Amino acid sequence: MTPPSRTVEFPLSVIKGIGLINSGLFFEAHEILENEWKKETRSIRRLYQGLIQFSAACLHLQRGNRYVSKKLLAKSATNLSSFLDAPLEIDLKRLIKEMEFLNLFINQVSFIENQASVEINYPKINGIKSINPGSGLPELALHQHFPVLAASKIM
Repeated sequence: MTPPSRTVEFPLSVIKGIGLINSGLFFEAHEILENEWKKETRSIRRLYQGLIQFSAACLHLQRGNRYVSKKLLAKSATNLSSFLDAPLEIDLKRLIKEMEFLNLFINQVSFIENQASVEINYPKINGIKSINPGSGLPELALHQHFPVLAASKIM
């Protein structure tokens, strides 16, 4: 599939899904994005699939299923990489890089006995106005820090 040649304007539901991902509400994001993905027929559908897979990977990691999380992160990165050169408001390069760090972290955390004490700062999707799920109002989703991982709470 060929990425779109002009700047993509995302439907409100996709923007809301991105806001839910950034808020750590991965199940809810997955549901909203999946509805849009099912309706879409253009090549952007693959981008939506990558976002859904990313959300599902984070959800599985929250639930302690590292194996499935790693598989979904890999699939997501493949789908999202197809759009690296597309004119999007989303910083996909950064997201994919943070997903790679998350994958490395998952490999490392398997050696930690008390995994419940490990704090994970999930990657954020930067560069697009997203919908704050609490208020329904647009909120700029630009993050100045590099929110990849923090294992500082290991006891």
